[in-house]
Amino acid sequence: MLLLLHVNRIRQECGLPPHRIILAGYTGAYPHAVFVRHDFAFEQRFYEQCPDLFCVDEAGGVMPYRPSSQRLKSNLRNMIPEDFDFLQADRSSLLALLSKSAFQEGDVELSVELARMSLWFRPRNIGKSLRLLLDGEIAAGERQDYQDAGVRVIVPKPGKGHRLVPLQAASRVLDPVDFTRGMAEFDHRFGAHGAYTMQADGGARRALIVNHTVWLAPNGQHLGCRVVSEQIEKELASRGIEIAGWANSLEGLNRIIAMDPGLGFDAVVINGEGTLHHGRPRAFEILVMGRTLAGMGKDVHLINAVWEQNPDHFLEPLQHFRSVAVRDQDSARTLSAAGVSAIYAPDLSWSHDLPTAGKACDEGLIGVQDNVLRDASRCLAAVARRTSLPYFVMARHSYEIQQEILEGKDPLRLPKVLELDDFKGMSAWISGRYHGTILALRHRQKVVATASNTSKISRLLDELRMGGAFIEDAQFGSDAEFWDQARRQLDAYPAGWAERVEAFEALARRSSAEMFDRIAG
Repeated sequence: MLLLLHVNRIRQECGLPPHRIILAGYTGAYPHAVFVRHDFAFEQRFYEQCPDLFCVDEAGGVMPYRPSSQRLKSNLRNMIPEDFDFLQADRSSLLALLSKSAFQEGDVELSVELARMSLWFRPRNIGKSLRLLLDGEIAAGERQDYQDAGVRVIVPKPGKGHRLVPLQAASRVLDPVDFTRGMAEFDHRFGAHGAYTMQADGGARRALIVNHTVWLAPNGQHLGCRVVSEQIEKELASRGIEIAGWANSLEGLNRIIAMDPGLGFDAVVINGEGTLHHGRPRAFEILVMGRTLAGMGKDVHLINAVWEQNPDHFLEPLQHFRSVAVRDQDSARTLSAAGVSAIYAPDLSWSHDLPTAGKACDEGLIGVQDNVLRDASRCLAAVARRTSLPYFVMARHSYEIQQEILEGKDPLRLPKVLELDDFKGMSAWISGRYHGTILALRHRQKVVATASNTSKISRLLDELRMGGAFIEDAQFGSDAEFWDQARRQLDAYPAGWAERVEAFEALARRSSAEMFDRIAG
C-alpha cells in the first residue's frame, strides 16, 4: 500500500493525476482481529489522510476510505468475538482479552501484567498465551524490530540432545502433554473431583484410589505424579485388583457414595505423595476421606507418604487405617514416636519400569530442573539462561519460568515439560525436583539438588549417603554463585554413589512389592 501511495506522489510531482487506489476486502475496520503487533489506529489515521485511497463497502460500492466518524470507538469492543460469553468465560480468557485491549491502547505495562495473570490461571495454555507476553515484553523493551523468524525454541533432538527450531515448528512442544497414555480410562463424570465405575458382574476385588495426583488439575504435565499414579495402578492390577475409580476431594467422595451407597469396592488406597506436610488443609481433607471410608467398613491403606510438621489432630485418622507406609525413614520415626506403626517403603518412582534406567550417558550435557519454590525456580531459570543449558519444568510453574526467561536479555528459549525421554541424552542434572532427582539417579546420572517445600530431597540423599549432592543453604539471589557451587559439587561427587543407588533401587522394589502384597492380602 505504501508503495502504491508513493507511486501516486511521484505521478503528482510529474504533473500526472494520481491513480485511484481501491482497497478490496478491507474497509479499515478489523472486527475480531487476532492479537498482532500492528497499530491499527495509526494505520487508520494515516489512510484517512490519503485522498486517493478508497475502499469497497459491504454493498459492493466504492467509497472514500472509512472516515473518522465511522471508525470503531473501542479497541476492547473490537477484540470481543461475536460468540464470546462473558458470564461463562473463565478468568484466564477475560484477562487475556483485557491484555489485548490494553496493548492496542498503548498501555504496555498493564498489558504485560494482565497477560502474566492470564497464564497464572491457566499455565497449560502457555503456548496460546505466549505471543501475548512476547508482544508486551518486546514493546516494553522498545525492540520493535523483532521478527517471528528470530524466535527459537529448545526441543528434544531425536536420539539425544536438543536442537533449536522456529517457534511455529515447535508447536508440539507447546501443546499439553498426553498424560493419560497407558492409564486406565475412567468415567470422568466428576471432573477434577473424581471418577467411578459401578461394579460389573464378577468377583474381582476392587480398590478406590484417593489423591490420585495425576488427575489433579495442576499436575497434568507432572512427570513424577504420572510415574507414581501409573505404578499404583500397575501394582494393583498385577494382583488382580480392579480400579473402581478415584476421588480427589470430599465432594468427589460424596458423589461416589450417593451413586453407590453399597460401596462396591473392597479397599481404599490413599496416595500420600507430597501432600501430608505442614498441616495443609488438603492433607487433612484426604485423611478425613480415609477416616470416613474406614468408618464405613473399608480397608484403608495409606501409601507413598511423607509426614512432616503436621499437627497432632492429623494423627487420629491414621489409627483407623489398615496400614500406613511412608517413603522416608524420618517420616517413619516421626509417626512411630507418635504411636503410629508405619512401614518404610521408598517412593514408587524407584520401582517404576524405566527402559533406560541404569544406563549412564557420557556426553557431558547438564540439564536443569525447576523447583516448586518460587525463588528457587527463578534462580534455576537464571542458571539455565546464563549457561545456555536445557531447562525442564514440571507443570504448574511454567508461568514463573516463562516470566523469568522473558525478562532475560538472551534469545528467547522456552522451557520444556520434563519427560522420561529427556534423561536419555544427559550426563548430569541440577534439580529442584524430588522425582526428577530420583529419575536422574536411576539413570545413573549425577545430580545435585536444592531444597524443596519439604525435607524430602535432603532426606533421600541422606538415606543414600550422598549428602554431598545436596546444595545446602542455597543463596538463590545469585545465579553465578549458585552455578559455581553446583559445578563444584558435581565435580566432587561422592565415590561409590552408583552402587549405593543400585542397592537402594533393589530395596525399593522389594519394599513396594511387600506393601502391595499387604493391600492384596
